[in-house]
Amino acid sequence: MLDWGFSRYVRSQPVVKARAYAEAKLAYGRHALELVAAGSLAAPLRAGVPVVRKIVFPDVVSLPVSGGQSLGQVRIYQRGRLVGAVPLIASRSVKRPGMAGRVGWYTRRTLSHMAGWFS
Repeated sequence: MLDWGFSRYVRSQPVVKARAYAEAKLAYGRHALELVAAGSLAAPLRAGVPVVRKIVFPDVVSLPVSGGQSLGQVRIYQRGRLVGAVPLIASRSVKRPGMAGRVGWYTRRTLSHMAGWFS
């Protein structure tokens, strides 16, 4: 009887440490920031039942960002029940641009919008 019960479950690793699960946009035209799992999640899951992975994170991240800063979560559900959650962390540090960098970005953005008037 126990063998039958144990055969209904499989050990799975739905979240892998250091794998990128999301990309967040950064202000001032900076390159997108990858959000990676802070750790792995290994859990016994019911065989033959779908697993749902929900990734919760902000679309846009304000600067500055420190490497390893927690910015979201990967949540694993089975049959509507939370099996486990792992924090998403910033893969790298990003500084806020200086005054010249911000002025340049606003200038390019304004000129781009003004060019739209004539096309």
